[in-house]
Amino acid sequence: MWKPSRPILALGAACAVATFVVVGAVTKDRSLFGQTVAAWAQAIFAAAAVFAAAWLQERFLRRQTQDQHRQRIENVASAARWVLQTYERIHQAVDGRNLSLRDFANLDGQGAFATAAKVLAELKLGDLDDHELATVVLTLQGVIADISAKREEQLEIAKRAPSPIVTERWLKQDYVMVFNAASAVERLAARAVGRKAAF
Repeated sequence: MWKPSRPILALGAACAVATFVVVGAVTKDRSLFGQTVAAWAQAIFAAAAVFAAAWLQERFLRRQTQDQHRQRIENVASAARWVLQTYERIHQAVDGRNLSLRDFANLDGQGAFATAAKVLAELKLGDLDDHELATVVLTLQGVIADISAKREEQLEIAKRAPSPIVTERWLKQDYVMVFNAASAVERLAARAVGRKAAF
């Protein structure tokens, strides 16, 4: 429901008072303070035009703000989905297999893990205006950061092994953590978009 600002209300009230005074003058002697009714009517219409323009401008700015907020939330949801899809792709490729370190590096796409962390780091959580959503995004960022650090350690271990391999077990637990965190982000983002769109 639209709620007019105080300046809009004040201007509307002034127009109403002016209309009341003019109507009274017309009823009495067809003039008001020496001015013709037509002159006063013109002034009222001009004030009404200003009121309408101010109302339309305020409505446009409010809609623009809502659209920008909605887009920021959609960007967060899109980032979470992309991160999850990246981990799904890698996890499915390793499913039931043991890969050599070289094959795993190729599967990683030369930095998909690091790219996921970068995408999440670029999100501006302060602009979300939704504490709960910002919290779950921070959780997802933390999960990705922990996995990235663990991945570097695991790869160092693999390099020192006689036949360095990357096992499915390395990725399965990580995938579950990413899935839970990314799902929470997408769920809350969808709820927020629905709530905002209802206004």
